[in-house]
Amino acid sequence: MRRVVVIGAGSAGCVVAARLTEDADTAVVLLEAGPDYPDVHAAPDDIRSAFVFAGTDHDWGYVSDGVTARADAVNLGSTSAAIPVLRGKVVGGSSAVNGTSAMRSTPSDFDRWVAAGNDEWSWTDVVPFFRMLENDPAPGEWHGHDGPLPILRFEGEQLRPVQQAFLDACAACGIARVEDHNAPGAIGAGPIPLNQRDGVRQSTAVTYLNPARHRPNLTLRSGVLVDRVEITGGRASGVVLASGEVIAADEVVLAAGAYGSPAILLRSGVGPADELAALGIAAVADLPAVGKNLRDHPMIVVAVEARAEAVGALDPPVQTMLTIASRGASVQENIDIEIAMFTVVPDQLFFGIGMVRPQSVGEMCITSRDPAAAPRIR
Repeated sequence: MRRVVVIGAGSAGCVVAARLTEDADTAVVLLEAGPDYPDVHAAPDDIRSAFVFAGTDHDWGYVSDGVTARADAVNLGSTSAAIPVLRGKVVGGSSAVNGTSAMRSTPSDFDRWVAAGNDEWSWTDVVPFFRMLENDPAPGEWHGHDGPLPILRFEGEQLRPVQQAFLDACAACGIARVEDHNAPGAIGAGPIPLNQRDGVRQSTAVTYLNPARHRPNLTLRSGVLVDRVEITGGRASGVVLASGEVIAADEVVLAAGAYGSPAILLRSGVGPADELAALGIAAVADLPAVGKNLRDHPMIVVAVEARAEAVGALDPPVQTMLTIASRGASVQENIDIEIAMFTVVPDQLFFGIGMVRPQSVGEMCITSRDPAAAPRIR
């Protein structure tokens, strides 16, 4: 029997483990540093409720180094500030603590990735997999209707009055109404697609892992911290835990997230040889790109005072979204800003403004061989 160790039971790891264990001749050991809540209805609110997000009870606690202003930027008093980098530390990973937005990248984004060299990531190549994972009532050949991930849009009378007012205000500004933000060509304001059901967040732990838990070829170990991948003769042969325990494997799948995966690679001796040598780590493979080319979309939140009677009930906190192009023609390929209005307290409205086509590039590195030490993120 082939033995596969999957590091990280998050957005990817739960899916990989569930899919691999469909083969009875494959034994999977799934490792997760955070806790496990097999019964989502008995889980803490920040895991169970789709209306609670950006909490830190199940977070790695990472922050980015301060951001330095460009030399030609206007100095508004401070040129540096640490930025929280939220990452879920729980079975389900960030999909268990996020805002449940099920927004896809646009077809033109995939075209750009193909142009950059990822020739198997064209829109036509990935659409079948979107269809495979979705249970989406929206029409269109780009949607699936019997996948494990339920997609919800609040529409009609389901919209809170304040959310309908947001759409009305967008229409008054000449912004087009969009019924399906994930449709090719869509740009404007309309209901946001959400992976939630009856107010419960539908993480990959709920939708993929839970239906596979009964399989005898799946072993889930939560609360374990991975140190490194053991490499023998140029091949991954096992996983070393922070406790020193070694778990043998025929194959290792590294699914520990944007920060966890490169950190584990670096501790394993895979990365820039000079940086590894400075930490006393022998390079198994000198790969300078490990930890580099880090990209994320920045977001700012603007708070606006409001009358409590206008805000009304606070839940569901998010129901609508506006997508716009900050410059050029208002076509989907130019979308670079997404704005969602949400409510947390009775007398304020919050507008989350995400810049979804960032051009800045950062990096991360480890500062110690200690697997419990946080990476340095820039």
